[in-house]
Amino acid sequence: MCGPVAGWSGEPAGIGGFLPARGPSRRAAGTGLKGDGAIFFGAEPVAFDAKKTRLSVPSAFRAVLAQGGDQDVVVRPSNHSPCIDVWPKAVFQAEVERRTRDLDPFSEEFDTITDGLTVQAYDTRVDADGRIALPKLLLAEVPLDASAVIVGRRSFFQIWSAPAWAERQAAAKSQPQPRPAPEGASA
Repeated sequence: MCGPVAGWSGEPAGIGGFLPARGPSRRAAGTGLKGDGAIFFGAEPVAFDAKKTRLSVPSAFRAVLAQGGDQDVVVRPSNHSPCIDVWPKAVFQAEVERRTRDLDPFSEEFDTITDGLTVQAYDTRVDADGRIALPKLLLAEVPLDASAVIVGRRSFFQIWSAPAWAERQAAAKSQPQPRPAPEGASA
């Protein structure tokens, strides 16, 4: 795991890969899109078994999945990074619904948006041993080697090849980092 991350109140994060729910309670209430519970954060190296096309999800990330009630996930290639997005299934379905709710399902815009969101998405499940099997078609598009890194991204997490993640981190370190506005300051 990465170092401590501050919660919304500026207090240290909870233990185990998720931040505490808003308010005084430190007990996470569930994974949500509005910051109303546990979120995925941090980065953990994992081994990828290319022969069986599976990897173990770190326990901290499994704990966040458990907050949502089951171990069903959707895996898909990221739209903008060389990695695999892993979404809790219910959260992914809610996000797709949010993005397509007001679109005509017979329109070009609907097709374009769903092409990017759902066409290359696959249902899978975290098994009893905490592993995810990745579809070979997905791995053909986003190859992994024996070393991978799982990266928390709030309501979902990503699976990166270790070299691609190291390259991303090196590029990020070379970029100037924005300074947060002082608390109480208006923009």
